[in-house]
Amino acid sequence: MADVAALAFLLIMAFRIFFAVSRESRIFREFGQSTLVGPLSFLFPAAPLVLIFGMRAIGIVPSLLLAAACFVPGLLMARRGMNAFERSGTDRTAGALSASTQAFGAGLAGLIYVAAVTAILLAGPLHG
Repeated sequence: MADVAALAFLLIMAFRIFFAVSRESRIFREFGQSTLVGPLSFLFPAAPLVLIFGMRAIGIVPSLLLAAACFVPGLLMARRGMNAFERSGTDRTAGALSASTQAFGAGLAGLIYVAAVTAILLAGPLHG
């Protein structure tokens, strides 16, 4: 059930981020930031799918690593954008900063989700 909730949340966030980055693409380009953070956000909802289907197909450890890897590119791009827009010194970057912040927050929430799944899986044998 938590996997479905995570999938729904991350899918909604991916669309929000994608459209926000698209709306602010001119600002992203003006400040030398890639708009790839928008499309990369669609890797976020892939993580719960990897955990749902991958654990049986490729194993627990590879699934956990692959799920965590779904967040790394988006997090790196979002952080780079956040740094640039925060240092810009202009209010014109507020929308782009918001889009980057949303991407970073969603990616961080996703990594926390993967860490929680990992902790639950590791704790399972201890209580059994």
